[in-house]
Amino acid sequence: MHLLSNLYTGDKIEVVIVIRNWYNNSVTSTHKMATLCESKKSTKQFNCAIEQAIMKQDYVELGSNENFQWIVCSDGHGHLPRCKNGRKINLVVDLLRSVDWDELLREDNFYALLQKKLAAIDTRGSGATLSVVKIFPTYFECHWVGDSPITVYSGGEAIWNMKCHKPSNPAEMGRLATLKVPYPGNKMRRVRFEPDFNIKVLSPKTIAMVRSNYVIFGLDEMINMTHALGHSGVTGNFISSARIERRPGQMYKVIAATDGITSMMCEDDEPFLASKEADSDAILTLALKRWCQPWEFDGKMEQFPRSNVDDCAIGVWMG
Repeated sequence: MHLLSNLYTGDKIEVVIVIRNWYNNSVTSTHKMATLCESKKSTKQFNCAIEQAIMKQDYVELGSNENFQWIVCSDGHGHLPRCKNGRKINLVVDLLRSVDWDELLREDNFYALLQKKLAAIDTRGSGATLSVVKIFPTYFECHWVGDSPITVYSGGEAIWNMKCHKPSNPAEMGRLATLKVPYPGNKMRRVRFEPDFNIKVLSPKTIAMVRSNYVIFGLDEMINMTHALGHSGVTGNFISSARIERRPGQMYKVIAATDGITSMMCEDDEPFLASKEADSDAILTLALKRWCQPWEFDGKMEQFPRSNVDDCAIGVWMG
C-alpha cells in the first residue's frame, strides 16, 4: 500500500474521489453517459463520459453542426504553491469549459483565437492539455497540445495514434533541447529537466514504474509534459495537427481521452478498445475498476490510495 502511493506523480496534487464507493468488492456505476459529460446529445455511436476527482480537472464535450461533428477533451493541471491568494489552479481548463466550441471550431484559425483568450488572463501555475477531433464525411482532422491521446481505429485495430507532447517522444525532447524561456532580469535560459516516474500497465493485473521527466519552463512552471496550454505562455505556442483520410464503405472509431483513462490501459486491451461494444461508458468503467483494484507490482500486491486516483474523461465516435 506504500509504493503506489508515490507512483502516479502527474500533477503532485492530492485529490479525493467523492463520487463512488471505491473500495467495495465491485465498482457500481453511478454516472450517465450524457449527463456527466458536457454533451447535450449522446448516442451509442457518439458519446462521452467523465468521472471527476475533487479538483475537477478533466473536461470533455462533443457536438455537431452542418459541416462536421467534433470532440474536445482536456486535462487541467496546476501547482498549489503557485496559485495562492485566491488564484485558481483550474484557471485554464475553466476557460476551456466556457468556450463556445461549436462556434470556435468553425474557424480555421481557432487555435490563434483561443490563444488570445488565454493571453488575456494570468495563467501562471495553471495549464491544460487540449485534444480536438473534427469528423468530416471523408476525413478526420485531429489537433492537440499536450498528452491527452487521440486514436483512430478501423478493422479492429489502431490505424493512427497521436504523437503526444511528452518526454517519451524523442522529437519533443529534441525540440526542447534548444528551447529557451524567460527568467528574471530579461535573461533567456534553456528549459531544464527533473527525473520523474510514471505508471505503466503491463497487463490487466500487473503494473510497473517507468522513468520520465518533469520539464521546468523557468522559475514558476514545472509540468510532466513537453507542451501545454497556459503557464504564462512559456509553452503552448503551437498546436500539432493531422488529417486522416476515410475510405468509402469502411467503418471507423475515434477515441479522445485523458491519461486517467489511457494510463490504465495496456496492449491486451486493444481489441476491446477497437470494438463497437466499447463506448465511452464501458471504457470509463474499465479504467475506474483498474484504479481501485489490487495490482502485482515488484513482486507484491499493491493498491492505489484514493488520493492517487486520477480524473477520467473520454469521448468516442463510431461510424
